[in-house]
Order: sequence, then structure tokens, then C-alpha cells
Amino acid sequence: MASGLVIDTDLVNSSGSGINTSGTNFQEQVSSFKSHRDAILSIWTGVDADEFGTVANEVAELLDKASITVQEVGTHLVDTAVAMDQTVEENRGRMSGI
Repeated sequence: MASGLVIDTDLVNSSGSGINTSGTNFQEQVSSFKSHRDAILSIWTGVDADEFGTVANEVAELLDKASITVQEVGTHLVDTAVAMDQTVEENRGRMSGI
């Protein structure tokens, strides 16, 4: 006897929503980092400032990508839970029609 797929869709949905919210909160921190970077570069000039700006821009880009990835993971989990619930309901409907 093979066991079927077991998934707690409420928990997956809740976890996905939480992860998505964490990604959004992380993006807010990335925006704060960018604001601080811009403030520093508005008063700091020279070769060291240029190097700082280059590194800070690279870091900001990586942080942006990371926050988007976290949000996408959360969204994917929510979508998976919703799709599973819909499939179960469709199967129930088919079974009741038989």
C-alpha cells in the first residue's frame, strides 16, 4: 500500500506568508542601507569614497536579489498550498459525482 502525499496546507500557507513578510521587511532594511550609503557619499569625496561607493553598490545589488529571492520563496509556498487545496476540492467534487 503506497502512502499518498500528506501536506498541511494551512501551515505551508502560513509559513509562506511569514517568509514573504520577512522578505519585505528585509527589503526595507536594504532601502535603509541604500539611504545611508547615499547620505555618506553626499558628504564624502575622494578615492576612498569612490571605492566605498563601488563596494556599497555591489552589496546593495546582492541584498536586493536576496530579498527578492526570499519573497519569491514565500510566494511559491503560498501558491503551492493554494494549488493543493484546489486540487483536493476538485478531486472531492469528482468523487462525489461518481
